Amino acid sequence: MFSDFPRELAPSLAGLDWFRKAAEDRKIRVVPVSVAGADSPAANVCIRSVSLGTDQAMAGVPVTLHVDVENFYDTNAAARLTIEQDGRPVAAQDVVLQPNERKELTPTVAFPTAGISLLKVDIGGSGLDMDASAYLSVEVRQAPTVWVLSERAGPLAADQVGEGELLVRAL
Repeated sequence: MFSDFPRELAPSLAGLDWFRKAAEDRKIRVVPVSVAGADSPAANVCIRSVSLGTDQAMAGVPVTLHVDVENFYDTNAAARLTIEQDGRPVAAQDVVLQPNERKELTPTVAFPTAGISLLKVDIGGSGLDMDASAYLSVEVRQAPTVWVLSERAGPLAADQVGEGELLVRAL
């Protein structure tokens, strides 16, 4: 049996007694084992969810990530949230959580080029690797090209038009 609680707490968990009794009836030995690392201050901090703060990500335009983290530990926990984009570190944020606190972090990232980008969000120091990382695949679109015409050139003669007028007519 695996638990994310420190070793000294695992034998006294509620519900463990009925599990042991059921196992004894089948001659199965139950040994609680901590996989969290009781000596780690961030042993039970996990990432619950990660989402992008917009429907469309555009190259070169910063977007907000919404990262939901939770401390399952009975004491304060300090951890470092890191974000990698396609294997490169792009952001980091230190976080301190109260016992059993859940918090939403909102770091900002920007995608330099269009295409599919993979974000890895990691809360360092967690003893449970499966809860310590989350991945988000983002389709990044090319930012639209915007032309601003400062003046509209009028025709010099009936059969002549300026460049500004041609662009306005073409668009």
